Amino acid sequence: MNKNSFLKIFTAYKGFDAYWIGHPLLNKIGLHIFRIKLADLFYTTRKMFFFNFKNKHQLKTLFKDGVLTVPNFISNETFSLISKEVQNRIKELEQQQPIQLGDIPGFQQPTPFKGGFDRYDGGTLNRFIDINKIDTPHLYDYIYNNPELKNICQKSSSYYYKPHKFKIYQMVHGDSETIHDLQKEIHKDTFHSTIKLWIILEDVKDEEGLKYSIGSHKINLKRLKWEYAKSITISQPNHSIKGGAFRLSKEELLDMGFSDTTSFAPKANTLVIADTRGFHCRGEAKTGAQRIAIYASLRPAPFSPLPY
Repeated sequence: MNKNSFLKIFTAYKGFDAYWIGHPLLNKIGLHIFRIKLADLFYTTRKMFFFNFKNKHQLKTLFKDGVLTVPNFISNETFSLISKEVQNRIKELEQQQPIQLGDIPGFQQPTPFKGGFDRYDGGTLNRFIDINKIDTPHLYDYIYNNPELKNICQKSSSYYYKPHKFKIYQMVHGDSETIHDLQKEIHKDTFHSTIKLWIILEDVKDEEGLKYSIGSHKINLKRLKWEYAKSITISQPNHSIKGGAFRLSKEELLDMGFSDTTSFAPKANTLVIADTRGFHCRGEAKTGAQRIAIYASLRPAPFSPLPY
């Protein structure tokens, strides 16, 4: 679909560089708020299709706080097999595609290589590695055949399980003082509820993990007013930044009635799920610090009334 099509309003596209999404008059009369509220209505509707009592307590925490951690998520035996397999695959690919930190500010486009791709956030490297039967058979079997993981993904994201969304994730922190990592600023990902999921493979230190403002995925009146004001500002023709992943200060966060971000430092074999409409950021880790996980980004079409 053309970026400037009117129908782009009813897609997951979040950038205000699209003609109608970033239209000054439409946002002045509430287009951005309309998209938020309509997406919330459809998200609630889709979740009903996956209602059952499995994982009810865990997911209640996710929907209340916007973030959930589940320690010892995988059986010890299976986790050991997967962890060794992933470490071997990472080392193998590092020999073919050596780790290099970024040297260009801002978000960069993915750079594919055989077996995955690299993407840079400023100086920070995000390496995404494919999961397949040949190179990672134990992990492949777990992702494609584990009913608990399937159940949690479907009920949290509100759409059918898509195991191909999973990747091995290796993040290597860059030097933020030299090449700034925008993901270390407090931000939301988009205007509707989306789920990011990590199964942590190595212990994470406080400064290396996710920082999340508990409950900030919810849309209260102060949040709506803030979203409205941001949409008006960004819609102005002379505004240089047109992205929909709004950044904000700690003061703005607190003014909306939300708490400051909490650092999450999960141990190995912990499942971490977050609704990344909530405000979050990366920790200020040392240059070269790594996070290794099994990762999925579960981002449904926000205006679909039915799961797909």
